[in-house]
Amino acid sequence: MIIRGFRNLSQKYAGNSTFVPDTPEIIRNDTVLNFEGINCCAKLINEIPEQISLRVSINAIPFQDTVKLIRQEKTKSYEIKNIYDPSCFYRNYEIKQRFYQSITINYENSGYFVQDSSKQEFLDNNFEQYKILVNNEIYRIDFHQRISDAEIIERADSPNIVCTYPYGGFYEMNCHSKQIQQYIFRTIFEGNSLKIKAYISDLPHNSLYDKIKMGDCKFNLKSDSGEFTYFSCNITHVDHTNLAIITFKPQ
Repeated sequence: MIIRGFRNLSQKYAGNSTFVPDTPEIIRNDTVLNFEGINCCAKLINEIPEQISLRVSINAIPFQDTVKLIRQEKTKSYEIKNIYDPSCFYRNYEIKQRFYQSITINYENSGYFVQDSSKQEFLDNNFEQYKILVNNEIYRIDFHQRISDAEIIERADSPNIVCTYPYGGFYEMNCHSKQIQQYIFRTIFEGNSLKIKAYISDLPHNSLYDKIKMGDCKFNLKSDSGEFTYFSCNITHVDHTNLAIITFKPQ
């Protein structure tokens, strides 16, 4: 009786049962559909590339300003004619000629994209059905924490008072993007002459590396479906050059 009951249940629900495979499901990029004897092939692809990498150059823009600094003490006054003149640095300061007003990142008209785990190279701004909406300059850091006045008056009641001021950004060929960052400076005496000495700023996320990793550099990608924004997520340097590769991912 029990066996017969199980058989009846099996016959009753056989038409509504669903086959569940015990092997991993294989998803293919190509699917063949058969409509009345006509084979149709539909390719399943991601809507937009998983990531896009652009080859770029890093370029430094020299200071355009002239800023005078005057230190006034109780009985004496000292002057630096231009804080952006390397000769005003304290002693033979090794990085005195490596400060700049701005850094620009320029697109070098080539890159590659990853789609469906496949890497493909491209030139200029177009590939397949996509268009990268970028100009030559895709990113710029203006070291805005600079002196905006033409003259600084440093009033010191005693020679031991120390004041700090924003300076430009550090850059040199082949340096890592972590080194490209804002500096500050202070005045210091060399004998009877007033000089300046620069220090790394303690601002958070101060370097070019930090800004790229945080997605500050971005561009739009145009496709048949619309526009999509890609944000920077990594930067890789090319040794002994001012070139780099910046990788972007969609939001």
